[in-house]
Amino acid sequence: MILGMPLYSQVKVNILFLLVLVSIFTFSTALFIKGESRSPYNAILIRIEGVIGTIDAPTEEYVKQALALAEDRGAPLIVVINSYGGYVDPTINIANMILEARTPVIGFVMDRAFSAASILVQPMHIVASVPYGVIGAAQPITVNPVTGQYEFVNESKIINSVVAMAVRYAEIRGRNASAVEMFIRKNLVLSGEEAVKSKVVDLVANNLDELISSINGRTVTLTYSGVKRNATISIHSYEEFSPSLYIQVYAYLRDSTINSVLWF
Repeated sequence: MILGMPLYSQVKVNILFLLVLVSIFTFSTALFIKGESRSPYNAILIRIEGVIGTIDAPTEEYVKQALALAEDRGAPLIVVINSYGGYVDPTINIANMILEARTPVIGFVMDRAFSAASILVQPMHIVASVPYGVIGAAQPITVNPVTGQYEFVNESKIINSVVAMAVRYAEIRGRNASAVEMFIRKNLVLSGEEAVKSKVVDLVANNLDELISSINGRTVTLTYSGVKRNATISIHSYEEFSPSLYIQVYAYLRDSTINSVLWF
């Protein structure tokens, strides 16, 4: 099941591409480990957009690596979001990672957070949006891989499960769970300013500098492994953590258009 993205059946991958991915993964992992030294920057920034914009397994690995680096440095993680959505399982996995994060995670909707992306931001400690950003439209859909036709999922068992997940994240962070539920049940869509008024996101900012200026000095609560502690945001600079070559190729190969050529 997915949120707002086509459903494609699992298929076997050509062995050549598996070997390519393994080689790239080995090389990229070595670079990632080498790059974990201390940095003069005191925040990490990642972007869920472009080739990583579909919330899928490559996005999950990207966030996992970035969060591990941020936690190792004791630095906040800033997540810039410009996404049409993605798959349910990776969304849940990433959301749970954020929920248990040992460092503050700050979401910034730079343009759109549709579907799964609107759910993904809920467990983040602070969420901001540009004034013209849009968030919502999270009713699950299924797409026929043969005809390309899509249908909204209305089966109560599925809808209620997704709602329960999203509402839990919103309630934990003190956000408007009712509005988040309407994202799923009624495909509610809000602008950045409307989302602040509805208490779905915390503040509006026009750019990253304004966001950082607005949140510096704020205190958030971190809860992980039975530990509960407060952390005060203090960001003077950030380092952008780009997805490794392995993750970029992985995401590219999972693209539906590419799949039709490379996968069998």
